[in-house]
Amino acid sequence: MSRTVFKGEATFEERPFLSLFADSIFYARLAAKKGCRPEFIASHSRVSVLMSVFAAEAALNSALMRRKVSKSLRERVERFPFVEKAEFIANSLGYGEKFQAEAPSIADMAEIIKLRNQLAHPKNSQNKASGELTEAGTGRFDIVTKALSPRLKISLISNDWNAEVAFTAIKVVDSFLEHFFHTLCALNTRERRHVFQSSIHLGNGTSVILHQKRASMQLRYARRIMKIRCGYFYGKSNLFGKPAKPPLLIGTQK
Repeated sequence: MSRTVFKGEATFEERPFLSLFADSIFYARLAAKKGCRPEFIASHSRVSVLMSVFAAEAALNSALMRRKVSKSLRERVERFPFVEKAEFIANSLGYGEKFQAEAPSIADMAEIIKLRNQLAHPKNSQNKASGELTEAGTGRFDIVTKALSPRLKISLISNDWNAEVAFTAIKVVDSFLEHFFHTLCALNTRERRHVFQSSIHLGNGTSVILHQKRASMQLRYARRIMKIRCGYFYGKSNLFGKPAKPPLLIGTQK
């Protein structure tokens, strides 16, 4: 049963990471659903991969907002390529280890970003592929390709993507964020909360976290079934366990 704890003007500060990551998990689950038609498997998987990348980018942009820089510099950094933006934020915000683009979690993330860019910018995504071209009917052909990404071995043809590809992208994003926020930025619990969770700033000078029920449900599934860590969100001391109860809530976002 809900109760009103505040009335008056307030400022909503949205952090879309959780919603986007929950969307990614949801569509990956649809692609893995028994009986899903092949064309829908590829479609759901593409959406899941795109949402995974959007979630990672949203997390970086939220972290950038925590960095006290001029508006012009922030706008310029927001247009940086993903890895360069991550390096800038880690070097200016973090107190952890030195940023290295060759680190496995960063290199894997860069490959997922490249796959996303090939979808968004097809004119720049001509790839050589070996395979077999078969006639499937008058004027229709199917191709069995062996063109795979170098690190993750994901098909360069998105119509071949499936739930396994979607789950791989989710785990890559999870590993990247774990490495970025814990190892490189070394943010404490309070700082991570402001990066990942939407909040409402009340007129009396206090702020509360807005609980996102749907996102929490998807994350719990991913941690239990997919074994992703989410340590950057829940904290290392609470891995694979029940998340701590959120702070004072003034509403629930479905």
